[in-house]
This record gives sequence, structure tokens and C-alpha cells, in this order.
Amino acid sequence: MTVLTAKAADRTVFGILYVAVGLLTLWAGFRMVDYGLEMRFINRYLRGWEIGISAFEAQQGQWPVFSGNNHVAYMESLDRQMRRSGVQPPESNTRTSYRYRIERFGSAGEDVFILCLNDCIMLFGISKKTLDRLDKLVDRRPGLDSGRLIGRPGKNKNTFIGKWRL
Repeated sequence: MTVLTAKAADRTVFGILYVAVGLLTLWAGFRMVDYGLEMRFINRYLRGWEIGISAFEAQQGQWPVFSGNNHVAYMESLDRQMRRSGVQPPESNTRTSYRYRIERFGSAGEDVFILCLNDCIMLFGISKKTLDRLDKLVDRRPGLDSGRLIGRPGKNKNTFIGKWRL
């Protein structure tokens, strides 16, 4: 059995410490980028819809009829009505203004569908983590069962449905 010298032991211990600090720094960097992407979704996209709906209401725009069945057709119609009234819906990172994709490092992204009604914004396909972060910003306290933002698990139990009352 060989005995480690003090110099070899120091190099081994410090090598392990440097690797651990490097991995921790890398993990923190990925978390910061994920946080930034979530905040872009919340501040630029969702707040953009909130402002757009308020502007559309102020101009007394004609809301399309929502039967509860075809969400996509309703949102396409709302998008057209808003543009005709001179109100620009916020830009999305997808082809349509009512879908948004939140990308993440190391995990699947979120495909969020927005349904805007005159008194609320419905969020379909949002993760619990993103919904909790949004709830803290909207209600100033966590808890998806009360406040202006409420949420419940979706049918697939992996994503959530949020209702943000304006």
C-alpha cells in the first residue's frame, strides 16, 4: 500500500474542491439563465397582454364571442380585432401571438397557451415552478388558491392551468 505524501494529498483535495466549485458555478449560471427566460416571459409577454387588453378595453374594441369550445379560433379572432383597433398584441417566440415557448437548460421547455377574456388571462400548459413565480409577482405572496392569480393541475397532471384576473 502506498502512502500519499502531503503534497499529493493537497493536490487531490484542492483538485476535488476546484471541480466542485466549477460545477456549482456552472449550475448557478444555468439557473440564472432559466430565471431570466422566465422573467422575459412574465415581464415582456404576459405584461404585454395585460397592457394590450387594457388598451383594447379603453378603445372599446369588439370582443369576439367565446363559446368555450375552440380556443384557437377565438384567440385568432381576438388578435385580428386588436390589430384592427390599433392595439398590437405582444410578440411571441412562436408563429402565433397566443402561444409562447419557455426554453430551459437540461429539461423540456414549456409550451404555454394564452386565452384572453375581457376580465382574465387563462394560462394553459404552464409549469408549477413558473406559475408559482408568477403568483409571487402578481399577488405578492405565494398560494395558488387565492388572490388575483389562481391555478390548478391540468388534465395531464404535469402542467397547470392558471387564471389571472385583471
